[in-house]
Amino acid sequence: MNTQRVREADVVIIGAGITGTAIARELSRYDVEAVLVEKGGEVAYGASKATLGQIYTGLNMVGSMVLKSVVLPPGTPLTASALHDPTKMMTKWCDEGFKDWDQGAFDELDVRHRYSPLLVLAKDEDQIKDIETYVRLGESVGGIYADFERLDRQAILALEPNVNPEVVTGLYAENHLIDIFPQELVIALSENAAQNGVKLCLNAEVTGIVQKGERRVVQTKNGPIETEFIINAAGGWADRIADMAGGRDWELQYNKTPIIILDRRLKGLINGTVRWPNKPGEIQLVQAREDNIVIDCGYYEPTQGGPADTGSIAEITRQSMAMAKTLVPAISEDDIISSFNAVRVF
Repeated sequence: MNTQRVREADVVIIGAGITGTAIARELSRYDVEAVLVEKGGEVAYGASKATLGQIYTGLNMVGSMVLKSVVLPPGTPLTASALHDPTKMMTKWCDEGFKDWDQGAFDELDVRHRYSPLLVLAKDEDQIKDIETYVRLGESVGGIYADFERLDRQAILALEPNVNPEVVTGLYAENHLIDIFPQELVIALSENAAQNGVKLCLNAEVTGIVQKGERRVVQTKNGPIETEFIINAAGGWADRIADMAGGRDWELQYNKTPIIILDRRLKGLINGTVRWPNKPGEIQLVQAREDNIVIDCGYYEPTQGGPADTGSIAEITRQSMAMAKTLVPAISEDDIISSFNAVRVF
């Protein structure tokens, strides 16, 4: 890849995570001089390296609405009108983006991916009520959000024989969740963008943005870049970049949940993604990746120190494993090979 210093460009993209590299690749289709700057020594340096690696819609998005309602004003009802606005640009882009990946983008980039069958399970009355909330939300939004099956215990255990045997019902969607390896996708996007002429500057943390006539100068630790347009794709650090440009009228919230990776010797224990229904700010999920099983079980907790708070704590890891074992009883602490905090930014 070309990592030479660049002094002028039409567009400077700040942040070489999944968002920045995808934008860079898209811009590389046009006659635009674009530069992608990254403060780290490699792409996927920030949140993109510490994520579940899920691209999703439909049933999983319904659960996401419930989970992330915790960051909405207190008292916000769990209704489609409160949680899903089809006119918002982000909503449209999420729906369209899933289709774009689904329709050949992975093949163009030669990136491994697979559909992870999704089961949202219930074993008691409280969880059955949560399942009904999913059904109501999905049917209210309609389309792919309502495209799931209601399964009984027998059908669930036929699909996932190693889940909690006390399960009584669940919702199933076969093609609503795509499993990818995030770093591989980010690298592929950046390489393709570079092949098409985008310049990549690593170790180029942005230290300031100053006006120069009708253009701006992005000051980095790898030299200044004069540009007409700036795209802020800095993820958890986007507020700091916006402050440098001036005029920020929004805030970011940082919440973390523990992620645990289990040894690959457990491959085949589960076949897809199994989870209890989300509650506001609470997630309980066990997912089969290509080789390893990944656990995301816990509560949204504010980070200490912003987006860089990715270190794990032994007690939180034990609590997360206890939750996960209610889904898949056969796993144990002895299977853990790594753990960290995933930081979600709102």
